[in-house]
Amino acid sequence: MGVRRLIHVLVPYRPDGGPRDRVWSWVAEWWTERYPHWPVIVGVERDPSGPWRKAIALHDALTAADPADDDVCVVADADVICPDLEVAMVGLRARRWVMPHRMVYRLTEPVTAMVLDGRPLPVPPRPGMTPSDHVFERVHDGACGGGLTILPAGLLRQVPIDPRFAGWGQEDHAWGRALTMVGGHPWRGRGHLWHLWHPPQPRMDVPRGIGSPESEALERRYRTRPTVPAILELLGEATAVLDEPGPSAGQ
Repeated sequence: MGVRRLIHVLVPYRPDGGPRDRVWSWVAEWWTERYPHWPVIVGVERDPSGPWRKAIALHDALTAADPADDDVCVVADADVICPDLEVAMVGLRARRWVMPHRMVYRLTEPVTAMVLDGRPLPVPPRPGMTPSDHVFERVHDGACGGGLTILPAGLLRQVPIDPRFAGWGQEDHAWGRALTMVGGHPWRGRGHLWHLWHPPQPRMDVPRGIGSPESEALERRYRTRPTVPAILELLGEATAVLDEPGPSAGQ
C-alpha cells in the first residue's frame, strides 16, 4: 500500500477591505467545512502596494506550506469553489495534473449576496438552456490553469506561474500552456466552478481579458514556444525572478 499523499490548498490573495474580503471569508469557511483535513494556506505578495502578481502570492503560499514533491496542491482563486473535488483527485492516477471543472458559472452581484447570506447556490442551466442573466453574469468553458488547478507540488515547483505577469490577465493562460507542454494534457473533470461576484479589476481590453501590453507580449511568448526545452527556458527566467530577494520581485 502506497504512502498517502497530503493535500494542501494554496490561495494567492490580495485583500481589498471590501467585497473581495467578504467573498473570501465565505469561501474560506466553505473549504474548512467541506475539506477539514486539507490545510488552507493563503499566499500574499511582497509588495501589496504595487501591481498584483499572482505568481508571487502563490510562491509565498507554496513556501509556507513546504509540501513534499509528491504531495498534492490545490491552487485555487479566492473567489471560486468547486464541489466534489474527491472525484477529481482520482484523475491524478492517470495524468500529472487535473482541471476538475468543465464550466465556469459567474454569479451576478445580487445572487452572490444571497449566497453569502446563506442561500444555496443556484441550479446550473441544463444543456441547451440559455443561462438567466439575472443569475449568471456569464457561463463559459473553463480555461486550463485558471480558477482551480490540482497538481503535485513537484510539478508546481517545476512549472510556476510567471511572476512577470503584472495585474490581472494572461497569467493563467500562459501557465496552462506551460503545464500542458511539460506535464501533458490534464485530466478534465465534469465539475462546476462557481465564481462569486466582486468588482472587476481594470484591464486594458476587457472582452479579451488583456491586462497590459507587457502581459500580452509575455503570454504570446508562452503560446508560440513549440518545444518543451523552449518552454523550460521561459520557466527558468520565471524561476530566477521568483528567487530574487526584496519586496518587488519582477519589477
